[in-house]
Amino acid sequence: MNKINSFKIIELAVEGFKNFAEKRTFRFGSMNAITGHNGQGKSSIAEAIAYAIVGIPFFGTEQNLDRLYTIGGKKVTVELTIEVEDGSAHKLVRNRVNDKTDITYDGISIRQSDLTVMFGEKDVFLSIFNPLYFIEVLGNDGRNLLERYLPAVPHETILESLSEPIRALLIDKTMSMPETFLENIRTDIRELESTIIYVEGQRDLLDSQKKEVAAVLQQKQKELAETEGAITALETKRLQGINLAVMKGRLDALYKRYDDVSKGGLTSADTAAVDAEILTATARLEQRTAEVFVSKFSQPIAETRATVEQLKERYYKESAILKELAPGIVCPMCKQMITEQNIDAVKKSFDESIAAVMEKGREYSSQLSELLEIEGKSKDTFDQFKSDDVKNLQARITDLQNQRVRIIGEKNVSLQSRGDDLMAIKGQIQSLEADMESGSLSADEVQTLNGLRKIKDDLASEIAMRSDADFTEGAKFKADSDIDRLKESIEGKRQLETAVKFYIAERVRLMFAGFDMLQRVKIVLYDVVKKSGEIKDTFKFSYEDRPYRFLSLSEKIRAGLEISELMKRLAECNYPVFIDNGESVPVIDNIRPSGQVFVSQVVKGAPLNVEIIGGETRTEAKAA
Repeated sequence: MNKINSFKIIELAVEGFKNFAEKRTFRFGSMNAITGHNGQGKSSIAEAIAYAIVGIPFFGTEQNLDRLYTIGGKKVTVELTIEVEDGSAHKLVRNRVNDKTDITYDGISIRQSDLTVMFGEKDVFLSIFNPLYFIEVLGNDGRNLLERYLPAVPHETILESLSEPIRALLIDKTMSMPETFLENIRTDIRELESTIIYVEGQRDLLDSQKKEVAAVLQQKQKELAETEGAITALETKRLQGINLAVMKGRLDALYKRYDDVSKGGLTSADTAAVDAEILTATARLEQRTAEVFVSKFSQPIAETRATVEQLKERYYKESAILKELAPGIVCPMCKQMITEQNIDAVKKSFDESIAAVMEKGREYSSQLSELLEIEGKSKDTFDQFKSDDVKNLQARITDLQNQRVRIIGEKNVSLQSRGDDLMAIKGQIQSLEADMESGSLSADEVQTLNGLRKIKDDLASEIAMRSDADFTEGAKFKADSDIDRLKESIEGKRQLETAVKFYIAERVRLMFAGFDMLQRVKIVLYDVVKKSGEIKDTFKFSYEDRPYRFLSLSEKIRAGLEISELMKRLAECNYPVFIDNGESVPVIDNIRPSGQVFVSQVVKGAPLNVEIIGGETRTEAKAA
């Protein structure tokens, strides 16, 4: 599907749509007046056009599409015939039955995403077609829509608009996201200012910290010497009356015996063979479980089903043409003019063709049923064989796992007695190590010795830490020259900050230069904060300097027409515009709508009337 940049609506046919229960057809020209009393269907024409193209009504709500049905109805059909820029005509048809929708374009089934490619996103189309949609439906979201379609301003163009000093500061900077770049500069300035405050404080505290650390270090060294003396006295008493060499020999012998017994019991149960069988059976089970039925009939079934669908479509198409045949029209199939003299022959030709299509349809439908039945039986056979194989493999795996459990159980019985021997040897080792540790000391003295050793280690670590402290961090920016260097860096960044503010302001000015084409409407999407120069997002919409919420309906419509024309320029397209409640706008003096225009007006007590201005008047083109 290709993008349609310009089109106008030639004909609209609706059936089952709101108050159009029976099929109604309307033809249009470049300028159209739609009049009638309230409830006659003026706004329904706008709703139907919007629904055909974007799938939602005139004001864009996707909620409760069921309200589009005629009361008691469950089917909506909208047919839209359009003429595109090359002069060719195309028909867009949207059907909705219950909650299911189908769309065709020149008889070819398409999706809503294809229509989006052709006519653009729904918010753009409705902002053009419905002058009140942009501000009353989109609201603040209209800001984001405009920004997506505003032309980007090249970095070089912005630089050329700035003064030479500003340009020199920014020439080598990457400005893809200038707002983020500006915030990063401000963060750098805050960090540098915090560093200066920190450095000056550290410089004042440096001397007092050194004196405090020296005093604490001297006290800790004294405590360490006293602790080491107490440890030496207890160690001397501990070694009196014991022979450590003999005890060490006995301990080594116990460790060797423990090692020999332990090594003899490390051999695990030999389950390699049964494990291999389990892995093989499990892999086969996974493979068989993953197998899926592959039909040999998929291709003929798909071809037969496609043929049935083609015949069905041909049946409906020819039946619809036959139903519409009447003297004075041109047959869409044979291209001949239908007259009173030839209409019976043409209808007979259609009857014969439809009968032949029905016969072929029955033939191919029968073939399709046979193929589906054969395919179903093949799948049932495959599923049965697969189920049997899976059950057999699962039973085999269960049996193998039981074998493995028995092998391990038999091995564990032989290991139990070996474990008892190891526990006895370990108890002897622990008893001998306790005797070697305590020596001639009492239990209280052993506890005191261990506590002194812990105190000694803590004191040694603290002394080492304090001795290594050279106050590098505090002295890092001690010199005045270092602080001056930081202040110079801050000044440079402040100059860059000012330059970026100018850059952002200039980018905004150039980006929104297109708004100069608006007549009485003013849109503000960015505000510059005077105090900081920061660019803030905003959305202000006014007409003749009056906020939108204070406008009359007439002023809102005229303001909306300017936005409709703006969106045409930004999206590079020219789509129809529908002015509802046209009786509220006696004069449109601010802008002349381009392209096709529809104007709906209330005429008290009058039936629905569609008039092509400058052409033929049609109350309704056709009633089916």
